[in-house]
Amino acid sequence: KEIKIKNFSEILRNEIIRLIKKKNIAKGNIELEKLHQKLGNSMKDYNLLNGVNKISQMFYDNDIEFKKVYFSFIKYISKNVFKFPFYFQTVPTIRFQCPKGRNNHHYPRYHNDIAYGHPYEEINLWIPLTVKNKSENHGFRIMNLKNSKKIVKNYGYNLDKFVNDCISERGINFKYHKLSSKVKVNYGKMLAFDSRCLHTGEAMLNQTRVSIDIRITPVNEFKKTKYRYQGLGKRKILFEPGKCYFKNSTVKI
Repeated sequence: KEIKIKNFSEILRNEIIRLIKKKNIAKGNIELEKLHQKLGNSMKDYNLLNGVNKISQMFYDNDIEFKKVYFSFIKYISKNVFKFPFYFQTVPTIRFQCPKGRNNHHYPRYHNDIAYGHPYEEINLWIPLTVKNKSENHGFRIMNLKNSKKIVKNYGYNLDKFVNDCISERGINFKYHKLSSKVKVNYGKMLAFDSRCLHTGEAMLNQTRVSIDIRITPVNEFKKTKYRYQGLGKRKILFEPGKCYFKNSTVKI
């Protein structure tokens, strides 16, 4: 579902530009769509293990000013979009997809967040902070839930094998393109989708794409499940309040 988010796209975009300058990544007039022109190769190159580049890693930790803006956005969507209490990711994921980055053949690589330990109750929020390119859109594809479930079922629900096949047998990803669609969400909106949906980034060719990922989990759904989930990354983070999620739900912030 595409959702208008008022003027928050511009506010968040300006915050990213401010942080780029504060972190001494680039100076002067910064147009995010052309950010790659100001970056050295080491900032753009992707890690083959997880497809993350250095500039994205530099946004794993941000200052108090950004956190205030982020919490304002969470309060806004709590009041105007998702009118139920939910737990939310304490630190949103900020991604920079740059053209001509080494190892960009890492993409496409289909997956869903459940394959990396996330709860299936999560709702993914994806916010583009750059204007889509006429030919590439955002370099982001998503499959509907019906097709996603069919593929995972064919794997006997073995998500490890599915992800490993997408990594080792590159051609599979291009076959899945036929079952997915390019995301065409306009700047000024966000995309909310089921965490079970398979999706992938694509190598950008002509411009930088900057986006923010946020995961939220309805409190009622969290309380009903008898399981607790743990990420498969380096930190092995728990998807619980006070860990991956902020300690309080939107009712209390």
